[in-house]
Amino acid sequence: MMQLGMALENSGKNFVWVVRPSIGFDINLKFRAEEWLLEGHYEWNSVLKSLSHGVPILGWPMAVEQFFNCKLLEEELGVCVKVARGKSCEVKHEDVMATIELVMNYTDNGMKMRQKVVNIRDIIRNSVKDEGVFKGSSIRFIVVGN
Repeated sequence: MMQLGMALENSGKNFVWVVRPSIGFDINLKFRAEEWLLEGHYEWNSVLKSLSHGVPILGWPMAVEQFFNCKLLEEELGVCVKVARGKSCEVKHEDVMATIELVMNYTDNGMKMRQKVVNIRDIIRNSVKDEGVFKGSSIRFIVVGN
């Protein structure tokens, strides 16, 4: 987690990062990284929230359906880059920074990814309208709209 924090800080990009302390953690005590766990918000609702705002995703699936979500987003939709996999994965901040730069800077791959996520954002926004074939279905937009 410290490597991820270092990469985010060194990237020079703006991030919203929510970190939840472990149960029983006293917020007034000194930060001890070994007691904190990365909160992998990778459930489908969080994914849709990111996509509906046109935000590409840096993926670090931790458990259960997060692995499938990451694979779908990265390999099928092209709107995600996997940073790491699982809780015990060793990550270096240089590798995370390279991934951030791929997605956030004006590289060819980054531009293509951002264009794909903007297209999906538009499809999601259209899906909640009371018109057209995409009305109300978050799954249908992936199958039919992509």
